[in-house]
Amino acid sequence: MLTLRILTAAIGLPVIFAAVYYGGLLFFALIATISLVAIVEFLNLLTKIGLKPNLSFSWVSSLALLWIMFAASKGSLESYMYLPGLFFIMVLWAAVLVWREYPENILPGLTASFFCVFYLAGMLGHLFFLRYLTPDGWSFVFFVLLLTWASDTGAYFAGTKFGRRKLAPLVSPGKTWEGVLGGILLSLLVSYILGAWLDLPVLWRIVTGILVSLAAVIGDLFESAIKRHAGMKDSGTLLPGHGGVLDRFDSLLLAAPLVYYMLSLFIIG
Repeated sequence: MLTLRILTAAIGLPVIFAAVYYGGLLFFALIATISLVAIVEFLNLLTKIGLKPNLSFSWVSSLALLWIMFAASKGSLESYMYLPGLFFIMVLWAAVLVWREYPENILPGLTASFFCVFYLAGMLGHLFFLRYLTPDGWSFVFFVLLLTWASDTGAYFAGTKFGRRKLAPLVSPGKTWEGVLGGILLSLLVSYILGAWLDLPVLWRIVTGILVSLAAVIGDLFESAIKRHAGMKDSGTLLPGHGGVLDRFDSLLLAAPLVYYMLSLFIIG
């Protein structure tokens, strides 16, 4: 398993790092691809639970939202004007679907479709804001990526080696408090080192390192709860050794907005 994890990372990381560094449409394509695949996996889990989400609705809405966020991140502030229009179209589309499928109750599935647009695409779209926060914004994207991966790695090895006390046995039996602590410690270390390279204040590095690790745990537990309810171990099989795309990037969903707002409120702003 560990060998597969390393091999998959060795293939995928250069692609991710190149897209982050060069930015532009290459970066948009990366985030859009991750989002759309994650949506497929997420909706598949919801289908196994018994809901009836609409893939076309989620895909089209997510692409539109991502493009608006991408354009806005590059300084096109008028792009925000399209957000109410997008929401209006989504509501109108949902109303048509409800009318067409009546009397079958598809509202729970549509609600889930709405949710995944903003939770998956909306959260990952914050990576655009990080990338274009400053001329060297690629370094902030690397920062949050490496912090979440450090948290996951620290939790994995600490949990495997020292794990005794279960964190949430009903949701994710394999996660332990020792793993959480290991994730926080490694995230802190990476935050301290990378933050020094980025000339970020020491207190900010410490607080952000802890918060990112906790955000990663919450994001992971949320997905684990859905997978357990659906009777699935992984969200997919696309990434050997890691499971699905959602399994690999669930930790980033809350961490990316967190780092963006921490930078905007306390450093850049």
